[in-house]
Amino acid sequence: GKIVIWPYLHFIAVIVYLYLATFVVLKNRKSALHLTCSALLLCLAFWSFGKIFTHNPYMSHETVMFFANVAAIGWTTYFSFFIWFCLILTERKKTLNKVFLYPLLFILPVFFIFIQWTRSALIADHDKLTTWWKYNWADTIWPPVYYSFYLSFTIIGFIILITFWRKTQNPIKKKQAKVIFIATLIPLLLGTVSDVVLSELNIHKIPEMANLYSLVWAVGLVYAVVRYRLLTITPEVAADKILTTMMDAPILLDQKGNIVTANEAALNLLGYPEEELKGKTLSSLFAKEDYQSAFLRKAIKGDMIKDFELAFRTNQGSFVPATFSSSALRD
Repeated sequence: GKIVIWPYLHFIAVIVYLYLATFVVLKNRKSALHLTCSALLLCLAFWSFGKIFTHNPYMSHETVMFFANVAAIGWTTYFSFFIWFCLILTERKKTLNKVFLYPLLFILPVFFIFIQWTRSALIADHDKLTTWWKYNWADTIWPPVYYSFYLSFTIIGFIILITFWRKTQNPIKKKQAKVIFIATLIPLLLGTVSDVVLSELNIHKIPEMANLYSLVWAVGLVYAVVRYRLLTITPEVAADKILTTMMDAPILLDQKGNIVTANEAALNLLGYPEEELKGKTLSSLFAKEDYQSAFLRKAIKGDMIKDFELAFRTNQGSFVPATFSSSALRD
């Protein structure tokens, strides 16, 4: 038989979306932004799961129709969760507290799911092609209504993002909004062309793959999470940022007294590049080597050293006076 790649691509997409949804929730189970982002990813997972079967020519017509309805759960609700996500991201608290917001967001998706499952009023049928089943929009008023729904909701989401992007004075949030806007725009344009325009023109060179194009959105979102700390600010992130930018010169040691890391101020004070300073013993920095054993003994016992006057040896061999304090990090 023919080698059919489309179901495998959709299966991979399902795994990616489920993994990212889980990753986001585990980062912060109590954050509304995390939960809404995860819901968005689950919509894409539902959508892709249905496509595993509708893009498999070896499936029966009944199976294809059933899983087309499963996919509809994803592609009808995605745009409502997108609006919700944008409102939370841009901190539109007054809008989020409006009682009418949530019925307004979800009444149409719930209605679309109902008429698709009971009447096939959006996707009426599927025709079997060489390597996949193509869907046929129903000859009713509801497909145009759905087009209007998803385009208007997407435009509203873009307006929210662009407005926030332009007005916020926070450079991190500005970059977040920019990344998400671009990452959302690309799959929207590609998906509209492949799933709507080409389908309406009866051009079927490739199957409808808007759910796969949405991987671009998922990657963009993860980039925003990792690069710009979009969804979480943990104590570890804050501590790392403080350590890097503080004017004092902290040096972290392992249990043997070897240098693990130092911030920019310490590197400038001692005249060392970072890679050269790492791994050196503390004694190599002291003008008097007998400080080494005394300080380590106190650190291992958990004693604090505070405001001890001494001199450090720089990379050039000169000495700089300093006030030295230390404490032990447990566990």
